[in-house]
Amino acid sequence: MRTVALALAVFVFPVSSAIQERDGPQTSGNEFIRMCSAIDKSGKSDEEMVRATACVYYVTGVVDGIHLEWAFAYANTNKESPTPFCLPNKVEGGQIVRVTIEFLRNHPERAHSATSTVIGSALQEAFPCKK
Repeated sequence: MRTVALALAVFVFPVSSAIQERDGPQTSGNEFIRMCSAIDKSGKSDEEMVRATACVYYVTGVVDGIHLEWAFAYANTNKESPTPFCLPNKVEGGQIVRVTIEFLRNHPERAHSATSTVIGSALQEAFPCKK
């Protein structure tokens, strides 16, 4: 048991403290901007690289979750609901981070909101579905 605790202390805590200086990009739009705005900065420090990577993985997970929820709703109701946004092929996580940051700068009143809802709103605005 002592060995497991030591392994956790050595391997888990340094990584989690580097990624979660505060609470992480999922906490709010404000924290997302603080953590993710260095994505386009040239000459990033190691810590900024870790943050930028965490942001890309976070937004990719949110988008996957929204798509999964949409598919799950269809599977359970057999009715197609409107798609919240229509991403073009080849959209990358870094672009979604940039779109979300731009959305927050244009809508500062939304910065206190949960980041997942902000990402959904940002993508709806940037990539609306054609009717």
